[in-house]
Amino acid sequence: MQPAFYMQMSMNDGEFEELPKVEPSWLRLQRATTLRKQLLAAGYTPLPCNGKAPPIPGWQDVVATSQLIDTWAHKYPGATNTGLLTDITPAIDIDVTHTEAASAVEALAREHFEEQGYILVRFGKAPKRAILLYTNEPFAKIARAFTARDGSTQKIEVLATGQQIVVAGIHPDTKRDYSWHGGEPGQVKRKELPYVRQDDMEKFVDAAAELLIKEFGFVPVGSRAKPDRDKQQTKTELPALASMPMRKPPWQDAPRSSPPPKPAAAMKPRIKLPTTWAAWPLAAGLSALMSKRHCSMPCTPMVA
Repeated sequence: MQPAFYMQMSMNDGEFEELPKVEPSWLRLQRATTLRKQLLAAGYTPLPCNGKAPPIPGWQDVVATSQLIDTWAHKYPGATNTGLLTDITPAIDIDVTHTEAASAVEALAREHFEEQGYILVRFGKAPKRAILLYTNEPFAKIARAFTARDGSTQKIEVLATGQQIVVAGIHPDTKRDYSWHGGEPGQVKRKELPYVRQDDMEKFVDAAAELLIKEFGFVPVGSRAKPDRDKQQTKTELPALASMPMRKPPWQDAPRSSPPPKPAAAMKPRIKLPTTWAAWPLAAGLSALMSKRHCSMPCTPMVA
């Protein structure tokens, strides 16, 4: 229980409602620095957090030291929450708002890992919760998403390389301190947590998914989508289609017909022009006679 320095009150329908106890920011920052050094000594990799987000650029690659932790209080005075990198401290994030379902997943985690070390359960916005684990073989994040019977989205995630989890401070939604059940990181060393590998976590997440589907009617979405039957059918039919003979369109098999002849009236007479000056008078006379057939008016033959 943290010491109380002053209490906020709010009026609601004529009655006072007690709000979470608040301590001065300078004292909270001082306590955060002490906790971060305690976490570092216990084998964890702490980070300052403003709410749920670390303010340090490139925080995924930060290697904390005692000297570096001292500088955070001056560089990031508003980051009074504390997080842990989850590359070597993976965490089961039970992001489930159904109380019985969240408790069932926690119980399943105990069945899988309780004999290997301390089970530390963190609560921020209950019934959601998280469980810390331990590894020296970092792996990528594992996640499953579901739709509950009421239509809400529920998730089971294993935070790992490239992620972090807040372990101390005030939750931005509830405005209350994060709490722990079964012990707290810092008091419990990292090596005292259950040791896990990627294969262990994949098997656990598969078992948790099966539990939520069978016992609580959750429907999986996203990460485990069913194969597209249309795409599979297309892949199967492509080789068969490639081996089939090509058929010509009907119009390519039809016999080609020659264009119809032009009407006689539209045909122009062809006259072979003379090649010598002596033949020009005869050609002129023939031209006059032929043009006379097509004239409505009397035509006078040309005389050389």
